[in-house]
Amino acid sequence: MFGKIETIRLDLLGLKKDSSIYLEPESDEQMYNVGCDIGEIKKTDRRIIRNDNRFTYFGGDQIDAITPFDKRFNRDTEVEFDLDEQIAGWNKLHEKLFEVHKKQKSKVKNQSAYNCVNEKVWGLEWGNHEYKIRDLTRQRIVNRFCTPNSIDFLGSRAIIGLRIQWKKEVLAEWRIGIMHGSGGGKPESMFRDMKKNWDCDAYICGHLHQKRFQPEIVYDFDWETGKPYSRDIVLANAGTFQQPVVTDVDGYLDRKNGIEATGIGTITLEFNGYAGKINGHV
Repeated sequence: MFGKIETIRLDLLGLKKDSSIYLEPESDEQMYNVGCDIGEIKKTDRRIIRNDNRFTYFGGDQIDAITPFDKRFNRDTEVEFDLDEQIAGWNKLHEKLFEVHKKQKSKVKNQSAYNCVNEKVWGLEWGNHEYKIRDLTRQRIVNRFCTPNSIDFLGSRAIIGLRIQWKKEVLAEWRIGIMHGSGGGKPESMFRDMKKNWDCDAYICGHLHQKRFQPEIVYDFDWETGKPYSRDIVLANAGTFQQPVVTDVDGYLDRKNGIEATGIGTITLEFNGYAGKINGHV
């Protein structure tokens, strides 16, 4: 498991004290599968670039990473068979976002490895389409995806400590648990399982290609009053840029008994430090 602190200084971004910030993960792009919607990825990048209060991280399965040597290989669904070409194409696709990210990082001096200020891209996870490929070792992911773009590798699971500040005043702090996810099933079972054995305020997973948001309450204990109290948590599935089925293509979901899909796109979590609230947008 990985971890880091993301500090958002509203004043340095030219935002008001009561402004919200938005986290819009980009997960399950599966670039170079025939169902990948490149246009929607570009629109998402532009939205993140143009709004100073909008941030992202990459949630895994950035590329399809299925070659003729893979037992899952399907000539109908693979657009590019070479891993190096897939990686190069992904970097090219996001280069404008990474330019903004690097420029934003350079504005703030004295950032530590685990406490970054106003980063545009909070990190990159890998998913099963990457870590199941022997050629795509962790070091290759770091060397080709992360280091050139000044973004942190976050493994398959990480906790991000989000701190919202106005000048030197800390308005709120939240723990965001992010993971790619694994296995089949539905979001309902993933939401049940994703909370096990780690304590966060927000949980975000990918993998299932379902745009979902669900608020819940949990119960905690106040040592000053000696009484229990309720607090809010939120659960989300990050969505996908992969079309569930493609006309005249015999793909993965065509071979399943049933098709349950919410379509392409992202979810967005809204954090308002002044109000101490988290909201979700699908």
